[in-house]
Amino acid sequence: MRILMCLIEIGLFGTFLAISGCQPTATPTPEPIDSTQSKMSQHEPPVDTHPTEAERNSHNVVVEMVSVPTTTFPIGQGSADNSYSSASPEHQVTVAAYQIGKFEVTNKQYCEVLNWALAQGCLRTGSNTAWSGTGDIYAGDNLQLILRLSDGQCDIQNKNGVFSSKTRTGLPVTTTYSMERHPVGDVTWYGAVAFCNWLNQMQGLPACYDMSSENWPLTKAPPTPGGYRLPSEAEWECAAAWDGTKHWSYGFLASATNALNTRCNVYTPDATFVNPLGLKEPYTSPVGWFNGTNVSPNGNVATVDSASPLGAYDMSGNVYEWCTDWFARYTSEAQMNPTGPATGVSRTLRGGSWRNTWVCGDCTHREASPSIPSIFTPDFSLSQVGFRIARTP
Repeated sequence: MRILMCLIEIGLFGTFLAISGCQPTATPTPEPIDSTQSKMSQHEPPVDTHPTEAERNSHNVVVEMVSVPTTTFPIGQGSADNSYSSASPEHQVTVAAYQIGKFEVTNKQYCEVLNWALAQGCLRTGSNTAWSGTGDIYAGDNLQLILRLSDGQCDIQNKNGVFSSKTRTGLPVTTTYSMERHPVGDVTWYGAVAFCNWLNQMQGLPACYDMSSENWPLTKAPPTPGGYRLPSEAEWECAAAWDGTKHWSYGFLASATNALNTRCNVYTPDATFVNPLGLKEPYTSPVGWFNGTNVSPNGNVATVDSASPLGAYDMSGNVYEWCTDWFARYTSEAQMNPTGPATGVSRTLRGGSWRNTWVCGDCTHREASPSIPSIFTPDFSLSQVGFRIARTP
């Protein structure tokens, strides 16, 4: 029943260069972007969302990562806790050491990569002509939809040939907020993969997906070292819930649902949207907002530091996150570095979102539908669907 609630909600509303599909450019040594997500003031100030020419050409897109050691842990739910049929049976999984994004990928980061990809001629229309500045964006020699720019709730825009983040109005009164530090939404699984491959090319790292082949298969699966990719389901759940001895229910060291408005951005048991900044839809929050320092202007609610056991933020709520795996039923056998079956229909989403009930933010919850297998195909997108990245160093 719980998985059905989430499904109903989301349903309503010869070379590396060939694989990446873009030509090389000179790549300077990257410098980290100032990571202010966990040090923001109580109310996020408006920010100029238009990058300078130097910023568009700098390629300094660095995503803060959390290191995870080789770990064996129980994934899924046991028979006494089988609210989600797709999360049973519980079984042992071992994941080799990897890194995972401390935060969800933001609109600003996605725009920086899109601006680079546009300059390289990587962006296409649905009819496979060069993208001209309007409409949904496609990419890959095996052409696929990556971003539904036509959706009014997409927080990315293109003006005068430059991608940038939109602004939206929220509280207090009618404060204008930049969406730069909010998670990207309306991105398909293919769009998340394209971001990974292009970021790898920008930084001189090997591609992890073949964008010239059908379904853009993973070519460097863990534990093979490589560039940025999407986390496997097992890697995602390990980073969200496992502290070395205990598997937590939610991605912020909690197994109870009291005071959720202090800890994550979801639809609560009190039948209210947390919506920390009091925005009109989509009700996203800046990544890492729930850090124990910020005070949400919607209700003047003090946040609690709500990182996962391994230090990643927003593992429960804000936006759903694509994983690299095709969806398949669990079995009881122990597994080593699983990445799902070789083929499938739906890719898997994890973590819940601002629109969905708190139960969807349970770390074992797998947002895929065995009864409606076509619902979360790799070209699926909604404003509450985003991603974070991973890599095997």
